[in-house]
Amino acid sequence: MNIVEICNRVYRHLGNAHNECVYQKALIAELWNHGAQSVEFEKHVPVFYTDTRNVQHTVGSERVDILLRFTRDAMPRTCVMELKATTSPIRQQVEVQQLKKYHHALKQLCIECDDFYIVNFCQGSNKKEVDFVYFDRTTIDE
Repeated sequence: MNIVEICNRVYRHLGNAHNECVYQKALIAELWNHGAQSVEFEKHVPVFYTDTRNVQHTVGSERVDILLRFTRDAMPRTCVMELKATTSPIRQQVEVQQLKKYHHALKQLCIECDDFYIVNFCQGSNKKEVDFVYFDRTTIDE
């Protein structure tokens, strides 16, 4: 099963009336069941600020919903997942900026990510599948 199929399985089982953390916990269990080498959730990543003297400061932190490591086609992969549970469609401009922030912060921690997902467990709809947007590293680096 791929990541989107795993998300859809969780969504079909739980339905469309839960908050994000319920889907997150079920998804973590399924990711482990499907061979993830590591699954970190609510991982704190630093927010950096470079001052006028070109000195970098840590000025806060953000939380990545899920940071996942697995092997696909004999290649190690690191994946960032941003989860939503809303009635609204994915706001691609907003969430992409969020993924870019995470990517930059994780690179500062020497964590290179390959895949980036925004997944919305749509609330109050009759949908049977999640809405998602996928980006690879080259897209996020643009």
